[in-house]
Amino acid sequence: MEKALQTAIANLIATYQAELEIGLWLGDTSGTIYDFQGEKFFSAASMIKLPIYLRYLEAFRDDELSSEKEILVEAEKIVGGAGYLQLLPTKKHWQLQELMTAMIAVSDNTATNLLLEIAGLESMQTWLQAFSGIQLQRFLMRPLPRKENRMTATAAGQMLRRIYQFSDNQAQQAGDLQPFLKQQFREGLPGLLDEQEIVGLNIYNKTGRLDRIEHDAACFDYQGQPVFIAAFTRDLTGRGQGIMFLRQLGELVFKNYFADKSK
Repeated sequence: MEKALQTAIANLIATYQAELEIGLWLGDTSGTIYDFQGEKFFSAASMIKLPIYLRYLEAFRDDELSSEKEILVEAEKIVGGAGYLQLLPTKKHWQLQELMTAMIAVSDNTATNLLLEIAGLESMQTWLQAFSGIQLQRFLMRPLPRKENRMTATAAGQMLRRIYQFSDNQAQQAGDLQPFLKQQFREGLPGLLDEQEIVGLNIYNKTGRLDRIEHDAACFDYQGQPVFIAAFTRDLTGRGQGIMFLRQLGELVFKNYFADKSK
């Protein structure tokens, strides 16, 4: 199975290599299945929200913070881009868990910055030293000269795997993963898969998008068996092929990895 899957992925990459700069990592709970330039750094876009999410899961588990702690959102803290906090200016107080959900499910930049501010940028940077492939240098929507958040596909895929495996019981895991299950941007790796028609399939994903950047990290959990994918792309030609690559990759991985189960 793995050999056929690896060959299929290699062929798909070859089809798109002239148009896309690609970084890809595929793995399961045991380890790495396939890696193509997985250690190559790309602009992280919203993939940088994955380690922030994990850091807060740890803080809740270790009683450093309460998920119900309320945060005052002042007008000057609102930033643009994705998210709904900017659309609800009359709601001044948000619980940490609500901010985490907004950060993942609708990729809310204001929620992300608030969580990063509470954790502390320097503290987050210190915590991230335990993980390779992640460079957190600034808040979102606040450009700084020669400061960019950067990440590798391997780091993104393994970070999603850590989040998936974080909880000790099924009820807690379901709550922790809910924002990923309900993530609103499903055009990438899940784009050609219909969870309503494929009984037993749950897809947990997080996207990252900028000009000429299309990233996605996803867990395909099929009948209780997970496989993790992270694919980063940078468009070299301006023809918008990144999203097509992600869609075809997701379908290819699902059909080949779960070949025996999904027939």
